[in-house]
Amino acid sequence: MTYSAEYATDHPTRDEVEAIREPTVVEFGQPGCGYCQAAAPLIKAAFADFTGVTHLKLEDAKGRLLGRAFKVKQWPTLIFLQEGEEVTRLVRPRSEQAVREALEKIDTKAYPRSGGHGRQQGSVKKRF
Repeated sequence: MTYSAEYATDHPTRDEVEAIREPTVVEFGQPGCGYCQAAAPLIKAAFADFTGVTHLKLEDAKGRLLGRAFKVKQWPTLIFLQEGEEVTRLVRPRSEQAVREALEKIDTKAYPRSGGHGRQQGSVKKRF
């Protein structure tokens, strides 16, 4: 799994997120959020070289438990996880480079775009 364009409404639990072993970005936002719409092409471009990173793009709202568990206050918020632990986060990213630098903290095996090949990853079945 790599970049997800659509927001999912079926959320994993905090325990399920913490059980994910591969590098993962959990993005919280809303389809109608202007900040989210502005950040989407930057996030998508940054993910191009990080095919080994799972991207969970979750629709957030008041009362959504996972967003509250991660103390999300503004959208979009990207939580960068490695072995189920938060390494860093970005709130309302304004550049592709900022997203790339955060991705590099959780996945050091990405290949440059000129190589044309991302890191291969085994199939991971998830319900979300």
